[in-house]
Amino acid sequence: MNSDWTVVELKQENAQSLLPLFECVWPREDGHREKIRWAFETNPLGPGILMAATPAEDETTPIAARGSIVWPVTSRLGATNANVHQFHGTCVHPSHRRKGIFTTLNREFLVRFADTGGDAIFNISAAASKAGYEKLGWTYIPGFHRLVLVLRPIRVLRTLLARTGRPDFFLNSVPSQRTPCFEQVAAANNKRSSVLDGRFYTRYDDAFFRWRYANPAAGYRFVVDATDGFCSYKVGRRGAASEVLIGDIWPLGTPYRSIPKLLWRVVRREKPHLVTIVMSKTHPYHRCLRALAFFPDPKGDLNHGVRPVSEKGRKFLQPSRWALMTADIDTY
Repeated sequence: MNSDWTVVELKQENAQSLLPLFECVWPREDGHREKIRWAFETNPLGPGILMAATPAEDETTPIAARGSIVWPVTSRLGATNANVHQFHGTCVHPSHRRKGIFTTLNREFLVRFADTGGDAIFNISAAASKAGYEKLGWTYIPGFHRLVLVLRPIRVLRTLLARTGRPDFFLNSVPSQRTPCFEQVAAANNKRSSVLDGRFYTRYDDAFFRWRYANPAAGYRFVVDATDGFCSYKVGRRGAASEVLIGDIWPLGTPYRSIPKLLWRVVRREKPHLVTIVMSKTHPYHRCLRALAFFPDPKGDLNHGVRPVSEKGRKFLQPSRWALMTADIDTY
């Protein structure tokens, strides 16, 4: 511990004290208040753990954060679930970096997580943080990557050539569509659970489904079809190109029939220049999307990290069993 700052655990009712920190660290993003409420105040599975670093003389003003969300990762239908959390909102104020705060927060979090009976943590980390996580016991799972379908090659090429580096995805400033009732997607959810049985995936029920898509600033849109199933997505821009980012696909029919129909409805509605989705290479629907001319992002894998805390949590180190899509990641 440093004499200039201290580590505290924030209660749910104090989560909004992170708002000035988040606005400073991510100034180009909107909806921080709503995202904090969604992540730390309303999860039907209960509160995660929210650690913060504060100046020693002022324990009410966070200068760094390490939070988690209880996430229902399961591997068997009807099985007793492990206690799994996903990291959310990790950041350090620009004026307080390179002081050891990130490492200290992680260590304090791991102790607290173990004390509460935690089994494993997973997250998608920035490349700059990967080495630090590995020193703290994280293992990185290969094969979690972005798939890209280019529909307007000239516009996409202009976007890539217009600036140095790759432009980020920016959400269109539109409110979310009303989330479908779970009854409307229950059959597709049952089919999904049957297909993913034996893999590590997010289990949905009515309460978790409503919560997952409850952030009003997130811009979620949906396709629900009684024959072909369910698809969630967002619309935004990447430079000059319009992009649809698929969140999840739950086909009711065979994937080679239903997935193209669901995606076609999205494309016909939004008319994007490209369609993207993030998913595990070992997901059962990965092969279907590759057959539809989606290609892996040349930048390679995203940093899907796993940190077991208990012996039960060590099972999550099996790369071939992960089946995640974009909506399984807290930042979606």
